[in-house]
Amino acid sequence: MKRKAVRGRREGAAAALFATEQVAAVGQLVNSLELLTMNRYRQYTELNDWHVLREQFAERPRSLRRLADLMADRRVVRGVLAGRAVSAAALVHPRTPAPCRAAAHLWLTATSAALAPRTRYGRDGSDQMSFVLEASCLVARLFPGSPRITDAALRHIASQTTMSYAVSGLTKAAGPLWRSGQALEQVLRMESYGDRQLHALVVRYPGLGVALSRTVMALECLFPLVYWRGGRLAGPAVAVMGAFHVANARFMGLTRFLWAFLGSYPAVLHAARRPTGRKRWRGAETSRLSRAFAVAAGAGWAAGLAAQVTRHRRVLRGTGEEEFHNCASGNRLAYRLTEPAGPEQRERPVVVFEPALLSTSQQWGWLRRELAPDFQVLTYDRSGYGRSTYRQEAPYALPGAVEDCADLIGAVAPGRRVLLVGHAQGGYLALRTAARLEEGTVAGLVLIEPTHPHQLRRSPFHDQAAAGTEQLVALALATMRLGGGVLLSPPTWADRIPEGDRGLARAQHADRKTWAAGTREWRALRSHLLDPPAELPPVTAPVRLVAFARSWNSEPDRRALFQEITDASPEGSTSVVRCSGHDDLIADRFSAAEIARVVRDLGGASRADHREGGQ
Repeated sequence: MKRKAVRGRREGAAAALFATEQVAAVGQLVNSLELLTMNRYRQYTELNDWHVLREQFAERPRSLRRLADLMADRRVVRGVLAGRAVSAAALVHPRTPAPCRAAAHLWLTATSAALAPRTRYGRDGSDQMSFVLEASCLVARLFPGSPRITDAALRHIASQTTMSYAVSGLTKAAGPLWRSGQALEQVLRMESYGDRQLHALVVRYPGLGVALSRTVMALECLFPLVYWRGGRLAGPAVAVMGAFHVANARFMGLTRFLWAFLGSYPAVLHAARRPTGRKRWRGAETSRLSRAFAVAAGAGWAAGLAAQVTRHRRVLRGTGEEEFHNCASGNRLAYRLTEPAGPEQRERPVVVFEPALLSTSQQWGWLRRELAPDFQVLTYDRSGYGRSTYRQEAPYALPGAVEDCADLIGAVAPGRRVLLVGHAQGGYLALRTAARLEEGTVAGLVLIEPTHPHQLRRSPFHDQAAAGTEQLVALALATMRLGGGVLLSPPTWADRIPEGDRGLARAQHADRKTWAAGTREWRALRSHLLDPPAELPPVTAPVRLVAFARSWNSEPDRRALFQEITDASPEGSTSVVRCSGHDDLIADRFSAAEIARVVRDLGGASRADHREGGQ
């Protein structure tokens, strides 16, 4: 009896693997043929312009840069896609031998990884799930004589599917826009993912949108119940979620999600089944695997907590070059002020950097190096970030951050003129700080993609981005509290800043302290933007606004907001910088060099005065 049960289990695993391969391969085949037909992998496009995207490999090994350039060639990509189509067709065919199936999976997995840098914009969760399916099936096919590895590969697919649904549901539930049905209405009205008829129906009957949103959230959050009582609910659950993906394919055009997740369902059904036999759970192999998984999960959680403590200590050590100032508010700010290189620097204004939300002074690395030969440069972290401490008793508000900055400037650079440089939220704080300081103190402002107090009301882009930020900070802070900082991917810009700043920047980004400060700041900023002042802060100094080329060219609402900021200054102008991302404006060496030229021109340091030591 026991041998029959084990044999049946092995046959069930083989059947589940075969079904997963076939369904997933259909999606890969359709996707490859679509790309070949529509020629979507052109060498240069607006969003995936390889001239810009290749800059992310500037600090990588030469061999990797050559491979990335090779995968950007149109002829190479068409050959790769043709090979993917052939490989997928081989997996769909039921009589393809096992070695050929392994080779097909190897090709699909390797080329998915190779094409990923070329398509930074346009990839989504379906690509990630397809990669999980192909890589897991590859592992299973590489060890055809090991039922345990096949079973483990299927369980890996099942766990990834379960986590995808559960995390997606919990993330939606954490956002008020999804709970109220507004997010669904906004998605349905989009040109790329929307449907006019369904959008009109949801607008006409708001209760329908609320019901649909909450139903989706409930289905996703409750999907882990497929493993309850030996998988009794697994069949109905995958049927319902399959219908959900069919509806998404019909109304939102998410066909790739349909094939990717349908391909994972055989693995889910396999993993949810309770083993048969007289001893059932107590003596079954699955029970041992479950206990081993529990031990491994506990060890992983403990290791994550240990890593989080180590990172936090690294953040508190900082660079070792910081000095500290105790503000009147009670906050303690960590700062660095470069020494003057000559008498010219004492006559020029001090350059003060104001970082963005969830950012620290490490992000200014290239600009600090570029400008230090010509100016004294003051970088600091707002209260709660890095080695700075949040101690004030009053509730946090934006005016408090402005007072702290003005307090620091008065203590560190008394009697000196300053040139304020701010990024995003830091740009708006710089505007308010300029209005707070005594007249004549501010020599000028360089505002890099600054926040506008009316942007939530007038810009759909910023309104949607605010909803995403609200969910991000809430979920990230909760993850940090549970010791999950190790799961947070480092920001892409951390690979672009000077090498000496990267380790500390990554540790700061994954530290609970950073996200606690960011959550506090975001709530204060969002409250301010929802009830903004009628006018911009009065500015009498020259303003140079630096805009990200893509937003300047494609978002007229945002461009109008930027124009209002420059018009409010007696001497305002805009410089448009082309780079691969919003944060790369200051993190990328070449973009930082362009901004440094703007700062020098405004601060009275001509190019002839600039020394090569800053390069």
